[in-house]
Amino acid sequence: MAHAKHALVLDIDSGSLGACIVDFSSQTAVRRIKRIQFGSGEVRDARAMLHALEEALAALLPEYAKEQPAAVAVILASPWFQATIRTIQSQSESPASVTRHSVQRAAAAHAKSLASGHAILESLPILVSANGYHTAVHHGLLARNLQITMYESVTDNSVLQSLRHAVEAVLPHTTVVFHTVPLVCAEVLPRITGTEFGLLIDVGAEVTDIALFSSRTLGTVGSLPYGSRTIARACGSNVADGMSRLSMFAHSELSSEEMQKVAAALETAAQPWREKFSELLAAAGAQIPVPHSGFIISEPDSISWFTHVIPDGAAMPYRLTPVTTDFLRPYISVTDGSTFDPSLSLSALFVHEQRSTATVLPGAPVLYSTL
Repeated sequence: MAHAKHALVLDIDSGSLGACIVDFSSQTAVRRIKRIQFGSGEVRDARAMLHALEEALAALLPEYAKEQPAAVAVILASPWFQATIRTIQSQSESPASVTRHSVQRAAAAHAKSLASGHAILESLPILVSANGYHTAVHHGLLARNLQITMYESVTDNSVLQSLRHAVEAVLPHTTVVFHTVPLVCAEVLPRITGTEFGLLIDVGAEVTDIALFSSRTLGTVGSLPYGSRTIARACGSNVADGMSRLSMFAHSELSSEEMQKVAAALETAAQPWREKFSELLAAAGAQIPVPHSGFIISEPDSISWFTHVIPDGAAMPYRLTPVTTDFLRPYISVTDGSTFDPSLSLSALFVHEQRSTATVLPGAPVLYSTL
């Protein structure tokens, strides 16, 4: 994407598909922002969800055909990928040269060994230790013992093939690259805010992605099988009614009696989310310190009330910054009056940065490295 004038960004979560054009000017500029819903959310069957996504892509992609983007960046949220933080080790009898290139090749070779039955999206070295010492590998060095901590994301072959086919059917001569929400957020938010250590909560329609980041690298990743629509559905007669009632609750626009009813419904609906959230962070806390500050990302119509879902954090409350239109406006511009979309904006900021810094090795699945 280094010489492209613009790219198409697709942002796919558990119940919505967003798209925009990002222009590669000095500042990140986006236009033609659009997001559509797909699926009922009540059906969790993988084939049914994929079919609903395919229909959404078939409806949305033709609107961008005339743009002829040089690249399409597909950003996936759960449940469209699985991610792990993995450590691989290498030892040699005599000192061997360690460079950024050799580390990336080692990561790529390891990724290929895990590819059976799945398509690898990202296999990224995020921390390297040589002879027991952390190193940024800015210059070549010699080491007998090498340890590489990697962020790996995979998806089903059927999902990857379906996404490629949908894009290439409309844009046959474009390059398609894939990234995942945890990596995008862990790169963009620390870079634009200067935050070194924090918690990321990305609330999708039916699934929530959780990640811990430190110095623009990922420390822990996980997901919860509940999202904004899951909770809204339990707080009203349907998703739309629940969203409306929760929004009015967040802005204190209901009667006292209705406020109490919605508060009680939200408390009950949020409990499974809170339990899974606490379990995930407790498991992470056994290995690394867990921050109580960070960022929460959600659809504009749910960000106002989803903060009520977050548990109180026991002795230390969570201090989460909502990633909203006002939060992102200094870093990105919308040039055609489209409705601002925070999640798409984060993806656009990532793609804009990567247009000149992405490292793609021949035959390797390494798309981006935080080294």
